[in-house]
Amino acid sequence: MITHAGPGQAFWDTVRKGADVAAAKDNIQLLYSADPNAGNQANLVQNAIDQKVDGIAITLAKPDAMKSVVAKAKAVSIPVVGLNSGTDKWKLDKQVVAAIKDGSLQFAIDQQPYLQGYLAVDSLWLYKNNGNYMGGGEAPVLTGPAFIDKSNIAAIEKFAANGTR
Repeated sequence: MITHAGPGQAFWDTVRKGADVAAAKDNIQLLYSADPNAGNQANLVQNAIDQKVDGIAITLAKPDAMKSVVAKAKAVSIPVVGLNSGTDKWKLDKQVVAAIKDGSLQFAIDQQPYLQGYLAVDSLWLYKNNGNYMGGGEAPVLTGPAFIDKSNIAAIEKFAANGTR
């Protein structure tokens, strides 16, 4: 998994947590690397290709910078799945939950970063082991956005506290 995460971004910790759980379930060795610079991220993808990995999950915050290296992966039959469209601003955590509950925040947007990581790894496993592909192999598989407010905060509060939302 290669993302455009920068140092200390909690959102990406949650993405990685989901990816780690899916990898453990599927008995996959997950290699994770990240760089917010698109050129450096492309180099990380090339490194993964050179290592002959079984699949690549990648964020495409700067799709033009990734286009040629993704084509190289496909050319050597390494499946590639994309996750997150480059927006990492919305994190549903304990502080956001508290603010919704006390009324100081009307709503929050939940991208479900845990699910982004989990599905990226799981979809590669399913493709490699059963030929499955989500979204018709072309369309996005949406994990959000979901709007969280006072009407539904109780249902997800414990998951936010666990760091999985």
